[in-house]
Amino acid sequence: IAKRPFGWISELNDAAPYSCGSFTVLCEFCFAFHFFEKASQNGLFEKCCKKSNAELLNLADVPIALKRLYQRTDAYSPEFLRNIRTYNNALAFTSVNYHRDERINIRSRGIHMFQIYSELYHLQGLLRLVGSALSLFSQLFFYDSEIATRARATTHPHLNRSVL
Repeated sequence: IAKRPFGWISELNDAAPYSCGSFTVLCEFCFAFHFFEKASQNGLFEKCCKKSNAELLNLADVPIALKRLYQRTDAYSPEFLRNIRTYNNALAFTSVNYHRDERINIRSRGIHMFQIYSELYHLQGLLRLVGSALSLFSQLFFYDSEIATRARATTHPHLNRSVL
């Protein structure tokens, strides 16, 4: 008998983990992947492109500077990739706060299970500063880029200003 992850251990219910099958079925219109177990009989999908009734535009190309950082062709790539979550946080329009469910992952040494209970918050700050508060999140998108970079570097001093 295989051991279940701690997230599945429950005093109330001993349910087996559910699997949707392999993620291999391709929508013929928009080329989105779907789980085999969730595939429709006729091969048309409602959730991705409304059975070809929704036109999905192609994404814009990634800016060259960002592409070079990800592809490890920039001198700053190692530092950027090592701190990628912090860069993401520093450049975010909002932030998320939540109440972590401490009942899981207590004894686990493996992958951390992300589970929220109670409420999920999006923190964005006021559009106008009050007093001497630091500018955060969406406020920085209205500033001159040098002022915004200075503010982000103050909040995240270990990040490289050239990358910010």
